[in-house]
Amino acid sequence: MEVREFLKLLRKRKQTIFSILVICLTAMVILVVLQPLKYGASSRILVSQEFSAGTDAYTISQSNSYLSQLLAEVVESEAFYEKVTKSGYNVNSEYFTQNASKKEIMEKWNKTVQVNAPNTGNGVIKIEVFHPNRGQAEQVAQAINYILKTQNQEYHGLGDKIFLKIIDSPTVSERPVKPDILTIFPLSVLLALFIAGVYIYFSEKEYEQNYKD
Repeated sequence: MEVREFLKLLRKRKQTIFSILVICLTAMVILVVLQPLKYGASSRILVSQEFSAGTDAYTISQSNSYLSQLLAEVVESEAFYEKVTKSGYNVNSEYFTQNASKKEIMEKWNKTVQVNAPNTGNGVIKIEVFHPNRGQAEQVAQAINYILKTQNQEYHGLGDKIFLKIIDSPTVSERPVKPDILTIFPLSVLLALFIAGVYIYFSEKEYEQNYKD
């Protein structure tokens, strides 16, 4: 089937395309409604360290990347999670522990907190917290920043040669950011159009085959 013929066929089957589009968008709406809306809190921390005079830029860059990635992995650990819940900030630990096993607690923690330390050599760690309660999103983010800044020596073994600075304090979204409807909606439309095109193409091929037989 040539492209021109296929496009002509799509115009003829607009009702089918519309029906599939409605089905996909309805499914998307149901999935979004079933998911809890979550606010986002984002912040950034800079990892720096003392170097002797004459240390080359490449060594500094590699060391900064290593430390930022190490601390990013630490945030995902059970030990760090426990520090956050006992940090003195108003973090509601029941959100993570209610009717949950240790594995489920950590899965929820790692969905709540996402840490990104790109291997760019600048030593910047980006921390994002997603929580149904706006205030809790901020409290968790504040606790993470505080622990990283004041207790990072427990994780790298380099003592006071390493110091962390909060370059962007936690900023909390005014509205829920998850689910990301602005991304989900256009993707759902594209998926619906793709499914419609595949369905129409193969149904037409089957019709032509049966007609020839």
